[in-house]
Amino acid sequence: SASQSITTRGFIPNKLAVYIAPSILPSDRNVYDSIQIQLQDSQGRPARAPETPVYINLASSDPTIGTVTQTVTIPVGGTQVTVPFTATNSPGQTTITAQASGYDAGSAKVTTYLIDYSSFEISVSSSPSTVNSGGTSEVTAHITSGGTPVTAVTVTFKSDNGGSFSS
Repeated sequence: SASQSITTRGFIPNKLAVYIAPSILPSDRNVYDSIQIQLQDSQGRPARAPETPVYINLASSDPTIGTVTQTVTIPVGGTQVTVPFTATNSPGQTTITAQASGYDAGSAKVTTYLIDYSSFEISVSSSPSTVNSGGTSEVTAHITSGGTPVTAVTVTFKSDNGGSFSS
């Protein structure tokens, strides 16, 4: 009888793939865990990080649209990492690029859009409507959208002719 030792290895990573899901986000200054960076072999199959961690540099082609963490790491044995995307309040499209020494770079596009907020109707009343110097009046703001009252809204009162407002 005879025997032979065989050592098998998994897929060997040589490139980075960038996935963004969802790829369309609101431009609302929020942070979204929507970016995945994956190690892949030459056939596009997921591959594990070799004997050392993979240090990845990230960039957004247009930081006025959104930004990403500048560096992330895929640990030894790992295949991917999730990266937060921070949207600005400017709508548009930006390309997220991932680069690491010894690996082909990867990139993907993310698009942000303004959310169509409903218009508000504001009416202000005071009682009494005329006040002498040193007097007080109760001022009330009524805010509606399409005829429906809107709640949880912060209203700030200002006067262009003196006076002050309490909370």
